[in-house]
Amino acid sequence: MGRFSKLELEDKKAKKEELLTPAEPIEEGYNQDYYFAQAEEYYRKGEYEKALRYYSRALGIDNTLVPAWVGQVKALLGMGEYREAHVWVNKALELFPGESELLAAKSVVYCRLGMLKQAIGISDLSLEQKAPTAYCWLARGQVFLCKRSRNAQFCFDKAIELTQNDWFMNQQVALAYFEAGQYNKALTYFSNAASKNSQSPYLWYMIGLCNQKLGFYTRAIQCYQQALELDPIYKPAVRAWAKVNRTKWFARLFFWIISPFRK
Repeated sequence: MGRFSKLELEDKKAKKEELLTPAEPIEEGYNQDYYFAQAEEYYRKGEYEKALRYYSRALGIDNTLVPAWVGQVKALLGMGEYREAHVWVNKALELFPGESELLAAKSVVYCRLGMLKQAIGISDLSLEQKAPTAYCWLARGQVFLCKRSRNAQFCFDKAIELTQNDWFMNQQVALAYFEAGQYNKALTYFSNAASKNSQSPYLWYMIGLCNQKLGFYTRAIQCYQQALELDPIYKPAVRAWAKVNRTKWFARLFFWIISPFRK
């Protein structure tokens, strides 16, 4: 499988190597398309570590699979591994210079590293390539969010238009707003995504998280319960449900303690 069998990350080396060890050995009948499809499924569910393993598996079989390179960088970004994402997007661009989605991914990496000027420049370059994709516009919107520019909304609208209002693009736009701390807008797009894919525990969990961030604890609890109805052992929802219930209980207790002093 060569040097593409797993990523070699710098910090917390042992832990990261464990995360990037393939989830299962390559066996007859499992090709790069299978591993890539598995990676995409995990990525859509916000399980970035597992997604990364499978993108790495796909590249171990076929290192010319550009979408897997892009996915690998996006998974690292989702994990908050910005410096590692920078290393691997550069490796990818050495092999595939001028690939619009790799350039777009690099613009987001620059944005996460606080290099906004470079992020804008690379984003410009990604859109100058032939027929920029929806992801190029999504990345452009993420860069503009980092820059606190109103143009972000136009870019996100363009990305959604190009995917014909696909649920997953709505989810990705929602995540961009969530990461930027704009929870009201994130809630709108997560809700749009859930209206098209109501069987996703991850979406209901994220809708609950937005409500929790906005202080709507009862609604958050309902959303976490919806996620758990779809998957009773969905750990993020289990943890969030317990946390928000504690928060709500402490808020009631605090109000009860101070209420005599408010009279």
